[in-house]
Amino acid sequence: MRALKLVTAISIIAGMGASQIYTSPPPICFAFNDTGAVTSTSMVPVECVVGALTVHFTAPASAVVERIDLTGLVLGYLGPGGLTSIPTYELYATSSLGGSLLGAAIASLNDGWNSVLGPAAGTWDWIRLVPTTPVSLTGSTTYALLVRLLQPACYPSCLYVGFDPAGAQPLPYQLTSGSICPAAVPASGQLPFALRFRGTSCGPGPLANVTLLGNPPCLSVSPTNIYSTLPPVLGSAWFVSALGPYNETAYLFWSVGVIPAGLPIPGTACPLYLDPSSVQALSLLGAEPLASGTLSAPSSNHPGLGSAIWGFTVPASPAFAGAILGAQALVVGPSGSIPLGGGAFGWVTNALRLTLGY
Repeated sequence: MRALKLVTAISIIAGMGASQIYTSPPPICFAFNDTGAVTSTSMVPVECVVGALTVHFTAPASAVVERIDLTGLVLGYLGPGGLTSIPTYELYATSSLGGSLLGAAIASLNDGWNSVLGPAAGTWDWIRLVPTTPVSLTGSTTYALLVRLLQPACYPSCLYVGFDPAGAQPLPYQLTSGSICPAAVPASGQLPFALRFRGTSCGPGPLANVTLLGNPPCLSVSPTNIYSTLPPVLGSAWFVSALGPYNETAYLFWSVGVIPAGLPIPGTACPLYLDPSSVQALSLLGAEPLASGTLSAPSSNHPGLGSAIWGFTVPASPAFAGAILGAQALVVGPSGSIPLGGGAFGWVTNALRLTLGY
């Protein structure tokens, strides 16, 4: 029913400060030994400073690559105060498949998991590697990915790169080992390393994204919050969570379009980010609020607060690609600061700016 309301309303009507943006990954241009989710894998250890792993491949098609994913053991946060051994990844053209590297690196890639938003440290997952600028690869041309673990004052440590023994496309490699990380494989040969090469030009656009508006500024004046780190991909499930005073009631409102700077709301310093004319039109359609619920699930990270989660199905039609929606919640209960009439009070949350896409 909620999904039906969402489709109907969009069809008819068809940041601020410290915002955070979560974007769906670029489409896959081509891949080797891609088995989807990483459930189990074998590993090649790359020793700090003295070790190096070079994985070779032939590009099956020309593509502008904006991200390379490979399987490995996630190290965790690599920023200030984090790990002292820094993985480095470089892409080279080669003389032939498995042959020598030609000239300087054509791209240096950054470990995209150097964020608290990545998988937990010590888990196997796809590690995303992002070049400083997009790199053009030519079909039928040979390349190599060089993986090292570097730091001037390196302590004994290993970087683990995964491969799937059941993979159907073994790739040539060379491995230089040291005494700390004993090689589990020969110094050279072929192994089914898993790699994905991604670029926005390799599939339909735009990419889906969700932007948090007024977060954390709204949190400094209100004990309520809504959040989602899941981009609203066409045809997929999308979830949003609400947080607020325990057992109070949250009402989720939405609009086509947002007011990025916000409009003032009497009784609170957290503004309205939804488009008022859209909210009014959606109300006439019976599509406001989009959802409601009691914040009755205890929040493990915020003692004394409750939470709720709602799930929706994003319309699958390409006609909705690029549509901009807003979502913001009103939490009603005795602790609220906004007078709502009839003796009721409420809190307003931060907001989400949603771009429907791929």
